[in-house]
Amino acid sequence: MACCHGSMRGSAFPAAGLLRRAALSAGTGLALLLTGLPAATAAVPGEVPQRTITYDVRVRGTVQADPGAFARVAARTFHDRRGWSLGGSIRFAQVPSGGAFTLWLAAPSSMRSFSSVCSAQYSCRVGRNVIINDERWRTGTATWPTVREYRQYVLNHELGHWLGLGHSSCSRAGAPASVMQQQSKGLGGCRNATWPLEQERRAAAVGSRVQPRSKAPAVTAVERAGRTGTEAHVLDGARAYAAWLSHTSASLPATDQPVWTFRFADHDLDGVDDLYAIEHRSGATVRVNVRDGASGYRTSLLDTATPLQVLDGGSWTFAVDDADGDGVDDVYAINGQGRTGTEVHVLDGASGLRSWRLHAATALHRTDAAAWSLAVGDHDRDGVPDLYAVRHRGATGRTEAHALSGAAGFGRWISHSATPLGPSDPETRSFEVADVDGDGWDDLVTLERVGASGRTELRALDRTSNRWLLQATTALRPSPGRDAWSFDFS
Repeated sequence: MACCHGSMRGSAFPAAGLLRRAALSAGTGLALLLTGLPAATAAVPGEVPQRTITYDVRVRGTVQADPGAFARVAARTFHDRRGWSLGGSIRFAQVPSGGAFTLWLAAPSSMRSFSSVCSAQYSCRVGRNVIINDERWRTGTATWPTVREYRQYVLNHELGHWLGLGHSSCSRAGAPASVMQQQSKGLGGCRNATWPLEQERRAAAVGSRVQPRSKAPAVTAVERAGRTGTEAHVLDGARAYAAWLSHTSASLPATDQPVWTFRFADHDLDGVDDLYAIEHRSGATVRVNVRDGASGYRTSLLDTATPLQVLDGGSWTFAVDDADGDGVDDVYAINGQGRTGTEVHVLDGASGLRSWRLHAATALHRTDAAAWSLAVGDHDRDGVPDLYAVRHRGATGRTEAHALSGAAGFGRWISHSATPLGPSDPETRSFEVADVDGDGWDDLVTLERVGASGRTELRALDRTSNRWLLQATTALRPSPGRDAWSFDFS
């Protein structure tokens, strides 16, 4: 499908078809190689794990879920610094066979073949076997509002058993549930929570003989015209971004032009975030080059021309996220000057970014970079990425944050908030989305390129966008101008 000379009518293009669901028979091994299977929220160059735990993935019985997507979502969950990776202290590595544990996707009728303690209704852990019930994987339970979030929870719960943790109960009404609470069956007055609580992380660290690291994500500051060309400098979230983790040459020439966007995600599932260099020159085909984080961004994992062509590269915003829950990161191309207003188009990661996953006209009018910043994140924690629209100067005279529901095809608003910030200048302030405090909810983050301290300053708002979670002076000198520096979280 050729498209996107300048802008597109979102309603004119149906979403790309879902990936074919596979059914595998009893006892089938699932040896999924790591090449080309993206994940997210992994470690960054400069973070070395204290321990590596291997695992293999298999299927038992005839399952209806896609085993490949199951394995990819599991890898994303295991790599997430909020989970049992303990901030990157442990790295989980999938192997074809003979891992320290085996992760199973099992048909309900085959659950008891592992042990009489397992049932056809739920998932379980037996010895070195971490067993996820296919029906629960596909449908979740009544206690969980969304299936995508439930999948991460059940993986964390059963892996927690393998790590030596037993069941727990709700601590007090209204508190977040522990991941080892049987949330599939009930909450006991607690609130759903996907990731281990701090005391659970500490217990797992003791059992695994590692020191847990912070859940706070790192910030990578891309210097577009450094001494060696494009350079990636990583600020340490564990030290409130006041210290550096690493400095790396990306083996790219200087990219100090607005035709480049840089994003970070784990494209090859090795547990280290990779660099997505997205080139969107006006009048040209958009190209995506993915540089391998494990090599210090020196080697290429993917270099492709996408089906997207743009007339005005400056009217587009790009992001990387898993749009459809298949465990493969997709590329979001957001056109602020679409025919119908602001439009969202998603390039399918499973196709190597060579076909479309989605075209959507949003409920937002046309926007330009002088007045709006656009970003992607999961505002309502339903597992589906939403569109954040930050108005630099709203009717209130302050910076305003608005969010459109990804689950509703970006046709419905889910949040409007006037932030504590005054009006924003896009030349001196950038906006990103990340879970800064590791509570499972995405937060709105602003980077003030020339702060009052004389350095680049970072401030994070909670999910309501009206309460400060963090105000930090970073180790980065002043970074004025969008063409000199860009930022993203890992």
